[in-house]
Amino acid sequence: MEQEGDLRVMVRHSMTGRLGRGLISALCLTALSVPAASPTRAGADDAVTCVAEVGSLREAAGLSVVCGDVVAVDEHTAWSTTTALAGGGTRWDSSTLAVRADADGDGVWSPIDTSLVATPAGLEVASGVAEIVFSDGSASMPLARISRLTDSPTGGEVVSVALDLTEGSPLALGEPVVSGSRATFAEVLPGVDLALSVNEDGTGFGPTLVLKTVAALSDPRLEQIEFDVSVSGGLRVVPVAGGFEVTDQEGVVWYTSPAPVMWDSSGSTVEDLAGDRVSARGVGGDVGEAVDRVASPLPGDVVAPIGLELEPAGDGATRLMLTPDAGMLADPEVSLPVHLDPDVEITAPQSRTTVQSAWPNSTSGWAFAGDAGVGLCDPNAPYENGACATTFGARNFYQYEGIPMPDGVTAADVSGSTFSLFGTHSYGCSNGATEVVLTAPIHAGTSWSTQPSWGSVLARSTDSYRPECGGQRFTEHNVLAGARLIADRNGHQLTFGVRGDESSMAGWKRFSHAQLSIVWNRAPNPPSGMAITSAGVHRAECITGQGRPVIRDLTPRLSMVLGDPDADQVTAHYELWNPATGLMVWDAHPAGAQRSGSVHSVDVPSGKLALNGTYSWHMAAHDTLGRSGRAGFCEFTVDQVSPNIPTIESKNGVYPKDTLINVTGTAPAGEFILGRNTSVDVNRWYYAFDTDVLTGPYAASPTNGSLTIPFPAGKPGPHVMFARSVDKAGNVSPVQMYRFGTSFPTASGLWHLDDAAGTVAADSALVELPDPSFPGDEWAAQSRSNPLTVAGSTIWGSGRGGTTGLYFDDPADQAYSVGPVLRTDRSFTVSAFVKLTDVQDVVRTAVSQDGFVSGAFKLGQLPSRFCASGITGCWGFWMPSADRTGAPVVAVSDTPPVPGQWTHLTGVHDAESGEIRLYICGTDTVWSPVLTDDADFLTPWPSSGSLRIGQGMATSRLQEPFAGAVDDVRVYATALSEERIRQVCGGQQVS
Repeated sequence: MEQEGDLRVMVRHSMTGRLGRGLISALCLTALSVPAASPTRAGADDAVTCVAEVGSLREAAGLSVVCGDVVAVDEHTAWSTTTALAGGGTRWDSSTLAVRADADGDGVWSPIDTSLVATPAGLEVASGVAEIVFSDGSASMPLARISRLTDSPTGGEVVSVALDLTEGSPLALGEPVVSGSRATFAEVLPGVDLALSVNEDGTGFGPTLVLKTVAALSDPRLEQIEFDVSVSGGLRVVPVAGGFEVTDQEGVVWYTSPAPVMWDSSGSTVEDLAGDRVSARGVGGDVGEAVDRVASPLPGDVVAPIGLELEPAGDGATRLMLTPDAGMLADPEVSLPVHLDPDVEITAPQSRTTVQSAWPNSTSGWAFAGDAGVGLCDPNAPYENGACATTFGARNFYQYEGIPMPDGVTAADVSGSTFSLFGTHSYGCSNGATEVVLTAPIHAGTSWSTQPSWGSVLARSTDSYRPECGGQRFTEHNVLAGARLIADRNGHQLTFGVRGDESSMAGWKRFSHAQLSIVWNRAPNPPSGMAITSAGVHRAECITGQGRPVIRDLTPRLSMVLGDPDADQVTAHYELWNPATGLMVWDAHPAGAQRSGSVHSVDVPSGKLALNGTYSWHMAAHDTLGRSGRAGFCEFTVDQVSPNIPTIESKNGVYPKDTLINVTGTAPAGEFILGRNTSVDVNRWYYAFDTDVLTGPYAASPTNGSLTIPFPAGKPGPHVMFARSVDKAGNVSPVQMYRFGTSFPTASGLWHLDDAAGTVAADSALVELPDPSFPGDEWAAQSRSNPLTVAGSTIWGSGRGGTTGLYFDDPADQAYSVGPVLRTDRSFTVSAFVKLTDVQDVVRTAVSQDGFVSGAFKLGQLPSRFCASGITGCWGFWMPSADRTGAPVVAVSDTPPVPGQWTHLTGVHDAESGEIRLYICGTDTVWSPVLTDDADFLTPWPSSGSLRIGQGMATSRLQEPFAGAVDDVRVYATALSEERIRQVCGGQQVS
């Protein structure tokens, strides 16, 4: 049996105490330190060098199978880390405080360092999430500027906010004193310092006016304090919840400034674990550790809001008009110093706020610094010593936006989620439960009275954080239900409310920052590119139903591309079924996981497939956690029966089988139809003309399996066509052969001039003998009778190729027929081999046919007036428009004849196209005709005189003698094609 050949990243500021700064430093070191590469581990096919971090998540997933958890650096933000887990799946971790910095957007992350460094630009933050620069006291420098890069395909642009003193401001800046992340301008007014402080994660800053003397409290210049805010192009400043925001034209918030507050120094400044303190933004709570009073209020400090109004200023700036609480400034009991504190910070993808029942409309807990309490704060509780200013309930909220769970993740794909709160203090060691509750979103205007709606309780904890009961630490809360909820809703935001027991001080706890971790693992993708590869059909795509592939191979290869949406490695599972019996005939689970996007393949073992029949194969992917993707289904049919020998038919009978047709002009065009001969599954063909080396494949007609092949015109002589069909399985038919062709046009006269002696040159023109390609055919030869009389002193001399020819060296030399041989008013062809003894500027006629006045045609040499410039003589074929004197129509060569060199000349009169043509063959020893010239000729006329060699009729007498040799003269009563001329010139046509 034969076979066919083969969102931007958003951040938010918060003021810090020493405790918060220490925690963030530890987090930065943990997240950013990269251990040295572990030893190379040899795999089955290659070696893997393990590292803790790589660029893409796909790279990380590929390494994690061998190396353990691997961080994908390309997914970093200042607050979040994405990790490919060793066991499969992806974990996203995010903190409410930034853990790394890349302020200039060059993709190189570094630990956060809020220290101020003196540069030519001012006092710059060493490494912050935003670029923050404070004034060094220079007059031309704004008080503070914060800048950040936006995300864009072209690399982003800088958007910035500058805070400056107004023109004519009473505040006088000198040279600041720098300490760590703070620059203090002493005595900007009598008894007043101005402190510029960077927040703990380098995302913002706060200017704090410190009123140190009683006289400063009554300074009228502090009744209203003004600053100017300038923003980069396109941004605008808008008032929000007692503070302001800086947004772009689409409303995206780039910077925020919470409602400003002021506080005095009534509270204790020493560490008192049983006491209470007021957190930044002026809400009550107990002391976890003594903090910097300039950064935030301390326990017992009196806190009041600062009024804020905005109005346009010059040059597109916005003026901030801050009005301190007059009652606090005038209160004789107020404790110095008094602090006035507006902040500016960049917007973060994580938000936090704290609200208290004693201040139901206050929004000053937004983006609280340090820690904040939950539960009930009772000034009458034991051990509190009246540190709570009043009795109030407190609750915290933490919001995470832009959670990068991919679209399409469902609840079933989320395998874990933990919300971790860092506890800094608790009232005692026997506390009530702290609840983590799923809530509606929060915003800068959230207060106790405008709390978001509270949903289901996700988790409870009873941890305590006093030194004697475990100390400060993270408490993890399982919030899987919340993460799964937003997955099913295709959401990207989670908000948690944290509340304690609000019936007793015993449940009071304080928490600082929080972390959220979500683990997801989607099922592998359905297979793609499913295909079957076998001998005969090579590769066939996955199809079911009528278009299924048909193969002849009993051990085909099944292949496909398997991928995982989380870039996990996957393994393949194959099943082969016989639909006719409903039985699975084979399945396979090849060992070894491959990277997502790899090609998986397996060969069907021998003995599983029958010689003929239809099969279904199924394939699915499994990831490293055992999740299975949706299976793909394909079908194929096995067929090992070859097609029947095809049929070949000449369309419209142009070329009958085993027949040479006679034509007088150009061989006609034709079409051949290949038929499948009752074989129903033929889908392609191979064929060739005049060679058994078949080419293809050529697609068969989808309706009847046939193929129609054109055969061009102008292909004379005998031909053979070979064809074979191929079915869908790759089985091939026997070769069919079809013989056809055209006979060579009958010569009207053929004078080989091999007579060697005498006065007669015989006419050898006969009907062409059959071609040897058609053995057994016998066609009779028909004799022609147009002998030439050899006259004058013409002698028989050496011809071309060792035979004899006629040699002309006297004007009277000639050879002529008794009468005309050609109808010169119809199409004809005349040819001869000629050789000149020399080239002169005269007419030399080799072959012609006489009229009464002029020859009807002439073939020979023309003088220079008919030739290209600079040529003495040229070969030509010419015909006059009538039997009279006058200039003829000529077709000439563009190169001069070479004396002593044989040249084959062919003149063609094509009456159908109305032109004459001259072909020259052998001028460069290449015996192939070249069409050197053609000319329109529309007035042919019949001549009645002799066909003549060596002379031509002109002005009613014989003249224009040829000088040289002539051999093998032929005339045809048709316009020969170039192919036929080639046969004559090359010697294939000998009769």
